[in-house]
Amino acid sequence: MEQINSAIKIAAEAHDGQTDKTGKPYIWHPLTVASFCKSEKAKIAAVLHDVIEDTDVTAADLLKAGIDADVVDAVVRLSKNKGEELSAYYDRVAASDIATEVKFADMLHNSELSRFAGSAVSAEYALKITSRYAERMKILYGKPGVKEKFQRLCAPETAARVLEKMKI
Repeated sequence: MEQINSAIKIAAEAHDGQTDKTGKPYIWHPLTVASFCKSEKAKIAAVLHDVIEDTDVTAADLLKAGIDADVVDAVVRLSKNKGEELSAYYDRVAASDIATEVKFADMLHNSELSRFAGSAVSAEYALKITSRYAERMKILYGKPGVKEKFQRLCAPETAARVLEKMKI
């Protein structure tokens, strides 16, 4: 329980003042992604999944804060490298069970049309985003070994919703 509280504190401070595409405080996104995860380590990684990519927080900072090395590894894998091909990125994600669970939860939240309700985001843009993430879910799902571990890794409701989005 201590690590999740540390992760929330780190993420809240790192994302302070940031907003998502809908204008909501950014911290709402990683907290929602965490709620879609099954394992405790995935919940911690979900809360932190954008801090390395989108803030000044480093992997060393997370380790120093007492976050487990395998969770930090997952957060690093979830952080896109500039110029990295999408397929190579998903190969890195698929090599970690924690990162795989979080990435499916992240893409599920990013593809929820209800997330855009009441915002200034156009319906056309919202549909484009949801379609893009459904296609990306299929890319990750198609990586070697992912389909076989998908049901074991993901919370049942999350797995069902992801499969529905991918139309599998």
